[in-house]
Amino acid sequence: MNHLYRTRVVFTLIGAIFIALIPEPAHAAVPTAPRSVVGIAGNGYAKITFKAPSPNANITNYKFSIDSGTSYTTFSPGQGSSTYEVWGSNYSATYYTDAAFINVTNTLYIFGLMPGTTYNINLIAVNAEGDSPASATVAVTPTSGLPYPPGFMSKLSTLGTFPVSDYGLNNLVARYQSGNLIMDFAEPPNGGSPIDYYQYSISLSDTLTEAAVVWQDFATPSPTLPLVIPLSDLNYTSVYYLYLRSHNANGFSQYSRNYSAPAGAIGHSVGFARPGLPARPSITGVTRSGSDVIISFNPGSDGGYPITDYLYSTDNVNYTSAGTASSPLTVPGAATNSVVTIYLKAVNSIGISPGPRSLQTGPLTATQSIASKSVAVSATASSFVPVTASRGTTPYSFAVSPSLPSGLAMNSSTGAITGTPTAASSATTYTVTVTDASSETASNTFSLTVASVISTTLAIPAETLTAGAAANSFTPVPASGGTSPITYAISPSLPSGLSMSTSTGAITGTPASSASATNYTITATDATSATSAKTFALTIATALSTTLVKAVETITASAAASFTPVTASGGEPARTFSISPALPSGLAIDTSTGAISGTATAGAASTNYTVTATDSNSATSSKTFALVINGPLTATQSIASTTLTNGTAATSFTPVT
Repeated sequence: MNHLYRTRVVFTLIGAIFIALIPEPAHAAVPTAPRSVVGIAGNGYAKITFKAPSPNANITNYKFSIDSGTSYTTFSPGQGSSTYEVWGSNYSATYYTDAAFINVTNTLYIFGLMPGTTYNINLIAVNAEGDSPASATVAVTPTSGLPYPPGFMSKLSTLGTFPVSDYGLNNLVARYQSGNLIMDFAEPPNGGSPIDYYQYSISLSDTLTEAAVVWQDFATPSPTLPLVIPLSDLNYTSVYYLYLRSHNANGFSQYSRNYSAPAGAIGHSVGFARPGLPARPSITGVTRSGSDVIISFNPGSDGGYPITDYLYSTDNVNYTSAGTASSPLTVPGAATNSVVTIYLKAVNSIGISPGPRSLQTGPLTATQSIASKSVAVSATASSFVPVTASRGTTPYSFAVSPSLPSGLAMNSSTGAITGTPTAASSATTYTVTVTDASSETASNTFSLTVASVISTTLAIPAETLTAGAAANSFTPVPASGGTSPITYAISPSLPSGLSMSTSTGAITGTPASSASATNYTITATDATSATSAKTFALTIATALSTTLVKAVETITASAAASFTPVTASGGEPARTFSISPALPSGLAIDTSTGAISGTATAGAASTNYTVTATDSNSATSSKTFALVINGPLTATQSIASTTLTNGTAATSFTPVT
């Protein structure tokens, strides 16, 4: 960072001199000149493009000169200007002062320049510290050509109507006076040659091509604004479209419907309807008085000719004069016990309003809009209107019976119920009676319940599931009270494979893997946003598995045996064992250990048996082994007696087998 320095001279008692340079913060500087300035000649105008100085230096504005810097015009945001778009009497500019747009190309149009004259144009950037040096000079020599159409670059309408869009429809401002259409606009760029007159065309189509337009001269061709267009040959019910074009010594502009502007804009025609017919009235009140209906209203536009009467009808075919040109008016016999539709039209010296204003009247009606409602104790009830009123004679008054629960009240003007109930109450039927301004009454009913405060119960403080085993549905935190519907949410998220019903709080699923004990909070929320929560612990045990200890076991009948062919691990403790098919007579399996013991009573050939381990979550695992049972041991005398010779080798023999 650059710094300025001030000097401090210090004298000591012994005569030494110290000179200190003390930095001071740098002051903001005036900006450098605008960059990349380019000039482009047009018909009676110059287009200048440029970029902001670099660095930006907090630019606030710009100035331009067309006489080599002798005098400057400031880009002053005027009427119709936006944040980055300004308009003056002879220029328009789109530019950005934000530092973020430092490399964006800005555009300036300077109008009203003489064709064939060379203008030396300079730009200056402005900030709070002052003006920058002038930019490099660009020389522009405007050419002469066709003018631009009415509506182009017309931000400065003398009627004070300023469009938001650059080249919008409202650049052409229409008004009516003495049966004429008055068109006003700022004179468009003249193309370097003065505009000497305008032409117009009126059509029922908004899509005419330029070649299809039939042009008319004004009664006195002149460049003087505004333009006065007679409407005497037009009817009062059609929508018409106006087309305009300009003329100078070089010829006609393109028409105002479609043309290419320097910025590539598209023009428009002006849509209008001949004034004269009155507009229909706006209804403000309806009163039933005996058999008559009295209607209050605000008049619509008179179309430039005073309203002299109003017409009414109950069938939109046959109309009757109301005999009045002001509010209210009376429709005799329309206050019946049935719903009657009344149609109104306005009348002036030109004719009758094109369309009617309709309204319905009839006996007072009370309509049940909410059949039943539940709110919660100590919770502020959202405003609700259980019974609405219609027809009859406004204003209405509302009453309810029996009295609403303590803390709730009904607005007697609107029928809205609000408040905070202080005690619970069961479903009760209430009658709302509506009375209108004519003392006519109507009633309807609704049911109201004040639910107790929502609460939750920790039904299952801790639960253990087994990985890989489908969990039996369980609801650890049920809710009661509150205003239905009640929804449930859990935090943190359950382990993979498990989910909780948001409407019941039940947890189901098959956990995918084991997990240590984790605390989960379940929150119940009722329709009034009241909440209650409880926390439970959930453990996911490892998956239950079995091991085949002995694939084949051989035992002997009549001999005691004990062996454990299949062992189990994992799962929820308190495992049980079962075997299929049933073991041979004399043998049994211990359902808690899986050990097989006993004394087989008979031999048996090799047989496969399946041992299944089951934990407390009903998870299972099985293995199969083979069991062989040999017959019982026996001793049989095969040689009752034998004689041997002393000194002679005996022949081998087996006396007992």
